Amino acid sequence: MMTGTAGAQRKVSSGLLVGGGVGFARNANDWYGLSDFFNTWSVYGKMEYKGNAAFGYRVRIEPERSSHFFFDMDFWLNAKFYKDIDVFYEWEERTNPIVTVEANDARLSFAFSPSVNYRISERWYVGLGLEPTVYFAKYRLLDLPIIWKVGYNFGKMDIAINYRLGLAHTLDKHTLFRGEVSDLNLSIYIPFVSR
Repeated sequence: MMTGTAGAQRKVSSGLLVGGGVGFARNANDWYGLSDFFNTWSVYGKMEYKGNAAFGYRVRIEPERSSHFFFDMDFWLNAKFYKDIDVFYEWEERTNPIVTVEANDARLSFAFSPSVNYRISERWYVGLGLEPTVYFAKYRLLDLPIIWKVGYNFGKMDIAINYRLGLAHTLDKHTLFRGEVSDLNLSIYIPFVSR
């Protein structure tokens, strides 16, 4: 009897996630090295993280209606947008650049983001979680960011502000260039299924 009562109290919903925001590079080191085998040029380069857009799916579990705690399991496909800058100089001279090359780039990643949330009022909640992330890129492939979020539930829609703190050097462009990536995002959750 007690098991049936607990099952009746549990609420599970799932639905669409969309989001996006601005990006920050932390502990980024610009790289400086040789541009060809004969050492005739030197090159200075950097990568600027601009922002991101994401699309995903969420499963939300509320164990008991009387509990303040609930759990989210998010699955994200994310695109991060970068500006790639290379400046070429005569070897050992970094005052008069020969040419500057700029290009925009996007890096795709897939993330699983479980979080524990606490409802502080009928509408407002806060959450904390981890976001294991796989990047589809040549260099660093894995990251394990920490997620903080503040959300508001409108009933048929949920909006949250999320801060994502990257811990791994995912900005690697060359051996001497490193940097962690963090985001400040707005996400919208639209549940389709509820039981």
